[in-house]
Amino acid sequence: MTLYKVQTGAFAIKRNAEKQAAKVIAKLGIRTTRIREGLIYKVQCGAFSQYGNAVTMANRLRGAGFKALIKLAVVETEPDDKKDTYADNHRTRIWAIDFMDEDESQYGDATAIIEYGADDTTIVHVILIDTAMASSTTVKKLKRAGVTTIDAVVISHAHGDHYGGLTNVFNNFKVKSLYLPDCTQLDKYQKSYGNAIRNQAKKAKKYGVNAVYLKAGSSFTVGSTICECVYQMPASAVSKHDNHYFVNDESIVTRFTIDGTWVYHTAGDLQNAGNNALIKAVKELKADIFKCQWHGDANATNEAIAKAVSPLVAFSNYYHKEGSGRETTRKRLQKYGALVMRNYEDGDIYMDCVGNTLTVTCSKNITFRKEFTK
Repeated sequence: MTLYKVQTGAFAIKRNAEKQAAKVIAKLGIRTTRIREGLIYKVQCGAFSQYGNAVTMANRLRGAGFKALIKLAVVETEPDDKKDTYADNHRTRIWAIDFMDEDESQYGDATAIIEYGADDTTIVHVILIDTAMASSTTVKKLKRAGVTTIDAVVISHAHGDHYGGLTNVFNNFKVKSLYLPDCTQLDKYQKSYGNAIRNQAKKAKKYGVNAVYLKAGSSFTVGSTICECVYQMPASAVSKHDNHYFVNDESIVTRFTIDGTWVYHTAGDLQNAGNNALIKAVKELKADIFKCQWHGDANATNEAIAKAVSPLVAFSNYYHKEGSGRETTRKRLQKYGALVMRNYEDGDIYMDCVGNTLTVTCSKNITFRKEFTK
């Protein structure tokens, strides 16, 4: 089949292609397809059987200040091994995993970002943020969902309920990369926790997994999702360094931007001191989806961070009943317009991003459905 494709950019760096696609969506509302051919990432708007329709699209792009080149493509002859195509209307799911519905002894955090292909069934990319504990059901649930390969595992900080399941993950999936928090501050005051993180990097090496330490300003891209480490609190921002809270405050603050549209903010067990330092250091923290820090405890998701992020959806990836001010956390976030979900009440929480629509559902109430649009 012969098609006329309208190309509006070709980039050596994938992130630049993502940015170009986001600009086209923002300015014209036109959905794009990003194609990888060898080492080049191309941004295209439509594939037309009629040349005149391709000209119309090209003129629309040029009128808005974009470059546009019409290319002739014979679809059947494009080599599959050199092409990776995904469109803007594909689904990316943020899944707050309820790992305690099968094993009540478990605790911690585990959230997956799963990107599906055009058929809405094939899994093309997976990011796992924290793993919960060593014997958690996280692995079982991911396998049942069809996950075989994980592009990136991100560990938020040096506590076992966030990295304890890593060996289990390595044993059950092909993992491409492991991203760990920088240990510099921990080494100064609680080196045993710094060593705990380094041990995870050593473990990754044994499994042939690339380990990377994230610092503020570093980023990586998986499929149509960009992950940016926006902050990690310096030790100088707190007065005490010998307690549990200091390790929590060394959680990396990460920002996942999905399809250039939806922003997910997650920061492990960041405490109030970390929140306050973050707000001073980073001017723009607004996000659409927010994971409540320290499992929803009111001493971590304070008023300041609730206001700064002002999310559409917030969730607590934990299995507590009330206590530790978790109802206070809910009310704080609701004050700023958030839909607040919790594993304890809602089971598995699914946040599906498709184009300009975000749909929230859950496993414990199959009739529940909430949609947000941009």
